[in-house]
Amino acid sequence: MGSYDTLLTNFTEDIKRENERLVASCYGGCRSELSGPQEFSGAFIITNERAVFLNKKYKPEEFITFDYKEIKNIRLLEERKVGFEAGAYSITLRDIKYAKAGDIAAELSNQLQQIQMEEETTAEEKEEFSQQVPFAYVPFTYNDKWWYSTWFITVLGILAVPTLFLSGVAAIILANVQKNKRLTITHHYQEMNEELNKRFQEKIFQMENEFADKKKLYERDMAQRAGEAAALDRTIESKNQEMTKLWDQQNSFGDQLESLQVSKRHLEEEHEQLGMKVMELAETASIAEGYRKLKEEVNLQDVHAFERAFDFKEADEYRTLYHSWKQQQRDMIVEDRAVMVHEGAFAGAEEEDEIPASHINMKKMMLRAFNEECELTITTLVKGQFETATNRIHKAFDQINMLALPFGMELSMDYLDAKIAELNICYEMLEATGEKDILLKEKAK
Repeated sequence: MGSYDTLLTNFTEDIKRENERLVASCYGGCRSELSGPQEFSGAFIITNERAVFLNKKYKPEEFITFDYKEIKNIRLLEERKVGFEAGAYSITLRDIKYAKAGDIAAELSNQLQQIQMEEETTAEEKEEFSQQVPFAYVPFTYNDKWWYSTWFITVLGILAVPTLFLSGVAAIILANVQKNKRLTITHHYQEMNEELNKRFQEKIFQMENEFADKKKLYERDMAQRAGEAAALDRTIESKNQEMTKLWDQQNSFGDQLESLQVSKRHLEEEHEQLGMKVMELAETASIAEGYRKLKEEVNLQDVHAFERAFDFKEADEYRTLYHSWKQQQRDMIVEDRAVMVHEGAFAGAEEEDEIPASHINMKKMMLRAFNEECELTITTLVKGQFETATNRIHKAFDQINMLALPFGMELSMDYLDAKIAELNICYEMLEATGEKDILLKEKAK
């Protein structure tokens, strides 16, 4: 639905179109009653622009009177007031001001048309005159030319009685015919004008009702939209309040998060401190456990409580077992099972001859160092020092492997187990028979 001004404009255009249709029908009826070259040619128009000019020039209460002589040129209206004459159409400027629908027009008589045809009119003025659209139509008075007046015809009759009797009779007949024709045209025009005004009023009434209905619908729609706008404003206000609450909660959560982060840092520091304490306690516990085991070992050694692995009574049995383990060690060395070589240690070497000499020498050095350390440990073995000797062999094993790791090699666990078994046999024989040198002598052979 449009605005009030749009509805008023549509209302105005509808009235103007209806007037054009009614005037066209009236104009056609008037033409049918006329004959000859002096047919009814149209209406004279006062436009809204000139009405505005008059509104500025004169007061609304003053009357402006127009007749067919002085209204023939529209420019006269812009220069001076026009005097009263009988039978002229008179309106006030207030009427012009309130005529919002368009133009105010007055249809002139057949004599006005003849005078206008006698005046010199340019083609441009005629075209502009023909394009004007009349808006309102008012009754007019039919005034004959002066030579059609009764007194003039009577004078002619008196002067022509002696010689022109027939001319006088013809003039009287002509006057009667003209009078009858005039009365017929006037009557027909009055009827058409009444019908036109009636239709015009009906159309005005109908369009006023339609305009009133549209205005009511417009007001109702505007009221509904105002209610919707108010509801929307309330919704926006509610959402703004919710948003404010959410911002407050976010700020509160931000403060809580910052506090939690501070607490987290404190807890991490405490956790780090506790971890250090745990490590210290673990180290202390490890030391205590080592001390406890060492103490137990010392106690066992003090009482000679050695747990034997072999339950032999004769030295020959120990000697046989000793030779068996020594043979296993030799087989491991010959079969390259004593030293393990990792994959990729000899990259690009497809045959044994292509293995770098440094790696071969490293393997020999590893076996020589480990064997000498084990022999020294077994040679110096005494009662109550089995665990110490075992730890010494393990320590030598780990150190040699650590040094050989960059070369991709390490001593095998099987070779270590063989050396520990040799140590165990020697120590048990020392415990059982008190002799250890026998094995060493056998080894020397």
